Amino acid sequence: NATQALQGRVAGVNVLANSGAPGAGLNVRIRGLSTNGNGNPLYIVDGMRTTDINNIAPGDIASIEVLKDAASAAIYGARAAAGVILVTTKKGSLGAARISYNGYYGLQGPARKLDMLNATEYATLYNEMLDNSGKEPLFEDPEAFGEGTDWQEAIFSYSSVIQNHDVNISGGTDKLNYYSSFGYFGNEGIVTPEVSYFKRYNFRLNTDYKLKDWLTFGEKLSYSYSQRNAIEDNNNASGVLMNALHIDPITPVIETDPAKLNSPPYTTGQCLQDENGNYYSFPYYSTRTNPLIWAYYQTNLPISHNVNGNFYVELNPIKNLTLRSSVGIGGIFSTGESYTSAVYMNPSTYYLTDAYTVSFLSSYFWNLENTVSYNLRSGKHNFVFLAGTGNYVDNISQYVALQYQDLP
Repeated sequence: NATQALQGRVAGVNVLANSGAPGAGLNVRIRGLSTNGNGNPLYIVDGMRTTDINNIAPGDIASIEVLKDAASAAIYGARAAAGVILVTTKKGSLGAARISYNGYYGLQGPARKLDMLNATEYATLYNEMLDNSGKEPLFEDPEAFGEGTDWQEAIFSYSSVIQNHDVNISGGTDKLNYYSSFGYFGNEGIVTPEVSYFKRYNFRLNTDYKLKDWLTFGEKLSYSYSQRNAIEDNNNASGVLMNALHIDPITPVIETDPAKLNSPPYTTGQCLQDENGNYYSFPYYSTRTNPLIWAYYQTNLPISHNVNGNFYVELNPIKNLTLRSSVGIGGIFSTGESYTSAVYMNPSTYYLTDAYTVSFLSSYFWNLENTVSYNLRSGKHNFVFLAGTGNYVDNISQYVALQYQDLP
């Protein structure tokens, strides 16, 4: 996304990913950690304040400027304490209509895997552990297990698709210039991509009209739709990757032993099955959870609509004097759906009832700016005098969440 364009390109700016999942947020730190707990910079897109720039297609950006020192950011007030990121989007230029396309398509996969024990090695070391404890070995023939299950292979994909496509049309005359674009970005996760992916659609329209030599007005409109399905983030105790590294390699991905299938917990009706109706197995010799159960037991599907509009009018009543008034309006409308099935995960973790949760979030913001500037040239010197006022209202929001349990 657009935030990633800052990585390694601006001195003193750190861009850190919250996780490696598709569509995960990014933390930008310009002046390090803030004493008030909020180190996020202020984003200004075409003169309008926004919460981030992740919803902007990188191909629509003409320039990005980072203000790091206090003097440069002083005009934006206390909210600029953590720095300011100024983004200017593209606009049309004089000439006939031009249509351009930019895109790529690629496949992703893990760069490497961790070297883990196979089933034979695991059984051999398990016997050694028991022998060192003065106990009888558990496995008579460790070689009989062979390679066993490579759990990293079970969860990783080596053909996860990442793609981006942008189409734009631009042009202009001496009275009008315009720029319009449509874009799509898709990214599948390298861990269980069936339930880990991100999609985003973008639309933008920028126009400027010069009705008179002294009167110009225009607008910058944008809309983005994003959909993100994510698995639970990993920590030191849970998560798909963590369980894949800790579960024993003797356990198969799918349980096929009739004796086990005809006894609890498989007979409780609360065990997760694959698309073919086969039961995912439970660990034979560890207390971890089958990582595929962890990946598939819950479905999360947040959808976000982001709408922004910035309108301006500019007057030049006399030479070198400019009066400008602009109003910006934006809104974020999000819905979230989550389904957790009644499932047995391991002896200490199980859900007795299924649950469906739906949430709605709407957030609005607007700003109004009025400025007057005068450009004075004297010999080799150029002076610009600027005065203005601004009103900014953020985070007018509503949030509603409902949960249904014991679904039929």
